[in-house]
Amino acid sequence: MHAIKANHNNFVRLCMESGFKPVGRFGPCYLNLLATATNAENAEAVRAFLEHGADPDEPSHYGGQSSLALCESNGESGEIMQVLRAARKLHVAKAV
Repeated sequence: MHAIKANHNNFVRLCMESGFKPVGRFGPCYLNLLATATNAENAEAVRAFLEHGADPDEPSHYGGQSSLALCESNGESGEIMQVLRAARKLHVAKAV
């Protein structure tokens, strides 16, 4: 989480390429790192997590809101919102 918040995106990408999952249990905590990247406004990390299977509709540790819902509730309309919406369309299309 620190790497995400500090924009250490080379480390984030290295973790993803090494098989680290962007969502799951880490010790006693459930974390959605896509939501962390969304909340930190780290567009590069958002893209890295989406490229490695993160779901923009996955509930997060931020009150259960998805990454997409976090953006919408914060009134965001920039790059991260566009990337999340495009990823959601792809997720929905794959599910059908």
